[in-house]
Amino acid sequence: MLTQVPPRLFVILDDNTISDATRDRQEERRPKKRARVDSDDEEAPQPSVKRDSSPGPVYTRDPDYYQDHGDNLAHILVGAVMFKFPGIKLDSCPTLLEAWRKHGKTTESNPLVFKTITLEEFRAFAWAIHASTTDLDTSPHEPTYLERLALIASITQRYKMQILENWCQQFLKNLVADTVFLSSCSSACLTHLVHSSVIFNKTGPNKQLEILVDRWIRRIENKDTPCAPAIIAADRFNLKELRAVAYYNHLQDMVEGLPSNDRGAIMLRADPKLNNGQVMRLLAGYLSLVSMWERLRMSPLDLPRAATGACTAATHAKCKTTWEKRWTSAVGWKRILSINSSDILALLACLRDQLMNDDDLRAGMDPDCRLAGLEALRTLRTKVKGDIDDHFYGVV
Repeated sequence: MLTQVPPRLFVILDDNTISDATRDRQEERRPKKRARVDSDDEEAPQPSVKRDSSPGPVYTRDPDYYQDHGDNLAHILVGAVMFKFPGIKLDSCPTLLEAWRKHGKTTESNPLVFKTITLEEFRAFAWAIHASTTDLDTSPHEPTYLERLALIASITQRYKMQILENWCQQFLKNLVADTVFLSSCSSACLTHLVHSSVIFNKTGPNKQLEILVDRWIRRIENKDTPCAPAIIAADRFNLKELRAVAYYNHLQDMVEGLPSNDRGAIMLRADPKLNNGQVMRLLAGYLSLVSMWERLRMSPLDLPRAATGACTAATHAKCKTTWEKRWTSAVGWKRILSINSSDILALLACLRDQLMNDDDLRAGMDPDCRLAGLEALRTLRTKVKGDIDDHFYGVV
């Protein structure tokens, strides 16, 4: 009787190796031999592993405001950081001072815990109550100090700290009045100053925020500061005017001189500091502005009839024909074609300048109608500039 042999399964591992998978599985099923162990090794006790079940530290000591000297020291826990300094220093804030007095004696195991103050805010507060009058008056105009100003401004709006609030507002007012500083400071400094102004603006309008936004806009338009930090600040603090100028000018910077590969595809580069939503709004703005210019290029602005002058309803048809013909001619001139299609403000300004100096337009139109058409073009540009933020809402 023939015995049926099960088929063998071979696995090709590579060009030089063939494995017998059937034999490998049989070897895996065979019982393993017990490894030889010397008797000395069997009798030797195994070292026990002692696990430390004690909890680790739940806080760290602040490197600047944890003091071991002074009277009536207060232990204050904010987040996972322990502060320790004389409790009377809290007198700048009656609410915090009263909380310390009600708590009684504090220790590291029984500290006064502040949960409604962030660690950054309390560190800024601790700096302010330990600083001398000279330090407060001569704080450097650097991002670190200006960020601290915004943190102090924030905490003074939640707790009554009249002295610190007055100092913050006066310090901010002096900085905003320093035109030399505002003309040369970094975007980080401008952001912190705007942050402080926005905080104080909640209690009532203040001129500092208006001045800062106006100065930032002028610096962007003069190519004196990058647009990306302004975009981030404008979105964060909901500043419509700054957002419009920052997005618009950043878009022009992106489009100007775009590199392309050998197949003609452009290589679009956005600032890496911007998030995906902001990049999407830039692209949506480009599409919207280009579409707007294409519509204007193909459909000349309606020519109003001058309220005064010799042009009548009958003769105005000739003025409109001349206006539309010269408009169509002007949008194809080399000077306008050299401007990128998303720079709608530059295109409208250039178009008005071209039409204003067009001899055929001057000869074929009533003078008052011609001036009315040019004024309508100026008004259109002003309106587009005021509504420029609408183009950067992104995808709805």
